[in-house]
Amino acid sequence: MSGDATALLDHLSAMGQALSPDTINDLSTRIQELPGPESATLISAPSPRERVLVERLIALWNKLPDLPAHCVAFALLAAGRTASQVADLQTIELAWTGPRTGVIPTRRIDQALYEVVASSERELVLVSYAVFNVPRVVEALNAAVDRGVDVLLVLEFEGAEGEQTYDPLVALRGLRDSIAVYHWPFSKRPGIGHAKRGFIHVKAAVADQTLALISSANMTSYGLEANMELGVLVRGAVVPERIARHFRQLIQEGVLESWRK
Repeated sequence: MSGDATALLDHLSAMGQALSPDTINDLSTRIQELPGPESATLISAPSPRERVLVERLIALWNKLPDLPAHCVAFALLAAGRTASQVADLQTIELAWTGPRTGVIPTRRIDQALYEVVASSERELVLVSYAVFNVPRVVEALNAAVDRGVDVLLVLEFEGAEGEQTYDPLVALRGLRDSIAVYHWPFSKRPGIGHAKRGFIHVKAAVADQTLALISSANMTSYGLEANMELGVLVRGAVVPERIARHFRQLIQEGVLESWRK
């Protein structure tokens, strides 16, 4: 498949996610009536957002002038149908640490994290920048190992100059030795002036590639119980799977390396 064809498919997929089913049906009908991309400029769009999407579609379609209009219309319908089905499979809850309003429903981040860990049956991926004073997390991780879960931790061990200023495993004292611990070697990080490098600043937990917590909260007592922190708990669809697979791929490619030699 050519790069132009891939770009068109990617844009149709984006349109399927961005537009309502009624808009997609109407737009597909109008596309199907066109003789080809040279006439696509006749398509009107009521909102600025839709106009941007349609203009991009026309530009990409013009790079594939032999592609029949009915194929473009059918592909857009398929993209919209797929987006609707994925949306039906996925639920998203707000996760929050801090003052509650009593108006907006939220889950406590610590409760969401413990749910993710406790629900894991096969695989658990946990990533955090800072770790401190979380004995309940250690208990939950060890319990996961005891029930046969493959637990993978990605943690920050190094400072901006490559020095080890803190060992997160000290805060996780009592953690099972069978738990895989990975880090981002200082030598593999991009530099930003004066020899300083980037950090692992991700805070996420994924269970069985089906349930994911993504938040601003570090795995510390302050982050989980005291600070003002915000995140989302995602159930189902592709997001949890892609997060877990992404970190597995980083390990496979050698970007992340085992801390326990």
